[in-house]
Amino acid sequence: MDFRGLEKSFTLENHEYHMSFEDDMKIDPMDLTNEFVCQPLKFIWWAQLTEIARDTVNRKKYEMEKFYALADHEARSRAEEMKIRITEKVVENQVITNPIYSQMMDEYLGLKKTLGMLLAGKEAMLQRKDMLISLGANYRAEGNAEPYLLKESVRERQSKEILKQTKEKKVKSQPVKEVEGEKSKQYCKTDREAMLKEFAEEKRKQEKLNEEL
Repeated sequence: MDFRGLEKSFTLENHEYHMSFEDDMKIDPMDLTNEFVCQPLKFIWWAQLTEIARDTVNRKKYEMEKFYALADHEARSRAEEMKIRITEKVVENQVITNPIYSQMMDEYLGLKKTLGMLLAGKEAMLQRKDMLISLGANYRAEGNAEPYLLKESVRERQSKEILKQTKEKKVKSQPVKEVEGEKSKQYCKTDREAMLKEFAEEKRKQEKLNEEL
């Protein structure tokens, strides 16, 4: 899933913050220990920002209500001085169309949007915690160690297998050398017997020639 559209920078109490669902919500199944350790810190961050945003929204709402009350009183006082009969709707229209009030309303709506996103992030962090608990329980139920330990175990088995194969190659190569040595000895023995046989034949011929002389 693409979370890039859920990244946002915002300002609360003159401090700029950046939230990223992609970085905070993802879970590395091969390192659950670290994910469990980081979970409380991540939740606190989202929970604190949510409360800061809620307080900022409430303050902005109070500021708007205060401005509305002052603008309402001013409009009624001016109408009374001019002896003009004014209705509640007319007063309301004068206040909400005031440029200052309009700007405050825009800021208020923006803060409410930020609060809504932070509330969603806080709720997602709670679901993330439940997911971590579920993953941990699944590994225990299956009788497995933690994933990162399993990964190390796989590496150890692979190393042992490579070492075993290397030893087997050495063992297999040793008889070949011994056989080659035996063949060499056999060839040397055959050559020696042939030479002795040839020498004996030459000696017999020489003895026979001497007898004839």
